[in-house]
Amino acid sequence: MEKLSEKTIKILEIAVGIVGGLGLWVLLWFSGQTTDGLLQWSWVLLFAVLLLGVRSLERKTDRQFKTYRLSLLISLGAGLALFALNAFVLHWF
Repeated sequence: MEKLSEKTIKILEIAVGIVGGLGLWVLLWFSGQTTDGLLQWSWVLLFAVLLLGVRSLERKTDRQFKTYRLSLLISLGAGLALFALNAFVLHWF
């Protein structure tokens, strides 16, 4: 990681956090649409891979990816807000 600048690392953290959050929401939506038991729990596998993968990278590089965690939480929160807004609109209109 020494070859990348701090700005590049921050941009990568933000991009991976957003893509990870969107991937979790897509898998959550997809798992609700399917009847296959294995596919219904695929989001748990992605969540574990994201958390354990980042933790492994943190240990190897001896740095914390706080921007990644923040962008993951923001993308999960934005997805939750969109989900709630969609449910509200479908219910009331």
